Amino acid sequence: MAEEELMGRLKEAAYTTVGLGLLGMQRLQVQRREITKAIEPQVREAAVRLEKVASAADEALDPVLDRFEHDLPEATADVVRSARAATKAARDAALARAAGRRRT
Repeated sequence: MAEEELMGRLKEAAYTTVGLGLLGMQRLQVQRREITKAIEPQVREAAVRLEKVASAADEALDPVLDRFEHDLPEATADVVRSARAATKAARDAALARAAGRRRT
């Protein structure tokens, strides 16, 4: 009989531990959502500012890089152009996502 009682108490302890763990996870999820909701506007605002900085950087650097590409052999210039385009596309997509927009 003592063995059955011990097994019963161990089961109850296990169930209690699992239940407390689930409650803890739910609480963490709620806190994560609250924090996300609180900082999301700041992240979006920062992304908009970064888009403006990126645009200004493009205006300043593109002429310099265009002249640099002009002096390269055609095959190399094609690779550099492709890399620049891919980099800009990735940057723009990341900034758009951070700003809460989808780029098409």
